[in-house]
This record gives sequence, structure tokens and C-alpha cells, in this order.
Amino acid sequence: MNYTLRYAGEHGTFSFGADSGFIVEHFSDPTGQCVAFTTSAGIYGVGQKIEAASVSPKSFTISGTISGAAAHQKQRLLTAFAPQTRGTLIFDDTYQIDVAVQNSPTIESYDTNPRFSLMLFAAFPYWRDTTSQTTALIGLIKKHRFPLTIGPHTFAVKTEAQFVNVFNDGSVPGRWVLELRADAPLVNPMIQNVRTGEIVRVNRAMDTGERIVIDTTGAELTVTGYTPDNTRYDAFRYLDIDSVPFPLAVGDNLIKADAGAHRAGLTAILSVCAYRAGVTP
Repeated sequence: MNYTLRYAGEHGTFSFGADSGFIVEHFSDPTGQCVAFTTSAGIYGVGQKIEAASVSPKSFTISGTISGAAAHQKQRLLTAFAPQTRGTLIFDDTYQIDVAVQNSPTIESYDTNPRFSLMLFAAFPYWRDTTSQTTALIGLIKKHRFPLTIGPHTFAVKTEAQFVNVFNDGSVPGRWVLELRADAPLVNPMIQNVRTGEIVRVNRAMDTGERIVIDTTGAELTVTGYTPDNTRYDAFRYLDIDSVPFPLAVGDNLIKADAGAHRAGLTAILSVCAYRAGVTP
């Protein structure tokens, strides 16, 4: 096992490897993906025409040996991967994927060095980086934190670019979290994919200090608002009906931030996770 494998679940973090005593001998499969096709008959009845394609959910099998005396270790394994629990599988401390327990552990009855096997299910089959890339699209961007040493300092920089290139270095289209912040009163903040013309717009007049966070990284799209005193509320109803939470293409993406009125009061921050169809050590 020339990689690290951890599971952050509902009962804490569980590590595989020699140090923990859970030796992984088989991990299948962190790389392959299965694509399901919807087809119709081809022209002249020859072959088929692909109408639609979707990437299927993915299962992971982890099997190996519990090293040494195993009575306590067996219970740890059974607790960490109990039925109907969920967590995050972390590969080499670099990539992660959300999973649910599909098959809870089966463990041999031996008191010493028993073998074990379990299966995890990923409804969304792509891995994502454990770190994200943050890009300022527009607005007042903080440059320093207190305390500071004595001397000249730039506390913030105002960016006014018409559009910003957001680079996705993943192997598949990426998802993102957008923070829209009102540094002064403004109306109807939005972002636009310059290449496709798709927009994400919030139909709301925002007061100074108000924030709206749009998150496309989960199983469902969420829109969360924060008042100036940081009180949280569901802001999904303010999302424009024509909004398309577009994925970021692999490579370059030109993104524009704007507002229906008082654009100068807007700060827009886009945080992007790179997604991978497969990972290797």
C-alpha cells in the first residue's frame, strides 16, 4: 500500500495502514468510471445513435487484514462503518469523495490477523481536491491581517476587471461556491459565463454588509443569505428563474461579475474545487 487512505465518518476519523493495524491489500477502484448511454436505432437500422450519456454512481471495495490481536480492532471497524452511515473517503491527503456504507464490514472469526472486507458507495462518482482555488471576480479584496509590523502596507485592493479567467485544472467540469458581498448598497448581483452566456443572478436589493453564498458542490444547489449581523437565512427564493449554475469547463473559463445597479458596491469571490475522474498515488 503505497498511499494513505482515511475515512472521516459519523463516528470520527478512521485510518487504514500499518500504523493503525488495518492493512489494505485490495482497494477497488479509485480510477475507472462507468458511463451509461441512452440510445436509439441508427440510420438505415445500422448501429445505434447516442441520445444521452450519464456517469454512473461508483462503489469502492476495501479489503485486507487486521494485524495482530483483533478483538478491539474488530469493534472499531464495525463501529466506523456501521450501516446507514456516511462520510468522506480521503486518498493520499490530496483527494476526497463523499460516500455511504454500502456493505458494512465482514470479518473473519479468527482472534489474530483476521481478514476483513467492506464496500462504500459514491452517488457522485468524481473525486475532488482537498484544497480549493479562490478567485476574486470583482470588489474589495483584503490583503493583510492584523497585527502588522510597522511600515507602509496595502490593506485591500479594489479589482474592477470586466471579466476574470478562472482556471479549472481538474479532468472533468468543476463545481464552485460563490460569495456575493455588499460593501455598499446594491441591486441584483450576478455572474456570467462569458463563453456560454449563462448567468447566475440573485434578484435582491442588498444592504451594506449583507452576503449571499451560492453552493453548487453538494447533492443539491443551495443559496444561503447572511444579514449584516451574520444571521443566516434561506435565500433560494431570490435566485433568478433564468439562472443556470453552470459547471466550469476544464481549462480556462472567463467569468464576469456584475449588478443591476451600484456595481461598485459588489465583491464577488469564487471558490473552485478541481474534480478528478480517477486518482492514483
